[in-house]
Amino acid sequence: MKAGSTFRILFLNPMWDLIEQIATQEGRGSAKELYLDLRTTCSIVKKLWDKLSRQNQLIDGSIEIRVYQEISQYAYHYVKDLPTGDIEMLVGFYFAELLGWQSALFEVQNEGIQKSFEDHFAVLFRRARQILIYPSGGGGAQNFDNYFYQQILTYLESKIK
Repeated sequence: MKAGSTFRILFLNPMWDLIEQIATQEGRGSAKELYLDLRTTCSIVKKLWDKLSRQNQLIDGSIEIRVYQEISQYAYHYVKDLPTGDIEMLVGFYFAELLGWQSALFEVQNEGIQKSFEDHFAVLFRRARQILIYPSGGGGAQNFDNYFYQQILTYLESKIK
């Protein structure tokens, strides 16, 4: 972020009623494993917010993190080098009985296919619920939805017991 990068991150809403089905499809021993992973993700988001909100200097980059609850069978990574315009797009499909991080990543080089993935991500992102925003330069509408975060934590604790 100090170099001016922009990050837009989506992850599954831990309170979505399909989480247990997704855990089963991934072949996890129990949904508890996925709930634990989602709790870790949420704690990282909170630690990031705590660090950003304590900054004494403005950061050129920006980050926005949202949670979604829509069927999406792939992980999407998009990087654009602003000075050169070079794009790297990686897509990882979720395969039955493989945890997401174990799935292969494929590089997308065709511009038409890249556009399709970009558009799909934009729609998911637009419809997702925001949990953290830190705009470029730290100005404007910095926000961490602590109420939503606490709801998620309470829900996760009830599922992890």
